[in-house]
Amino acid sequence: MNSNYKLLLYRKQAKLGQKELGEKLGLTRNMISMFESGKAMPMLDTMVDIARILSVDPAEIWPDMFARIATEREVKKAIKTLNEGR
Repeated sequence: MNSNYKLLLYRKQAKLGQKELGEKLGLTRNMISMFESGKAMPMLDTMVDIARILSVDPAEIWPDMFARIATEREVKKAIKTLNEGR
């Protein structure tokens, strides 16, 4: 299941309309529609805010994005550890 469809399902599960979710985020109903149709992708901070409002882990909606972030953090931590050992 793709992320935009997951967003739609979680929003409906939370019993929020596109307009209501948009208002909570300071966005338009049209922007929420674009996220749900896959025509636009929310910024990272907006993803986190959406997930918080919908009471879900952002990785549930956008697993690829948050897996990449976790991997990048692990790589940065490993590089820092290696550099400290020199």
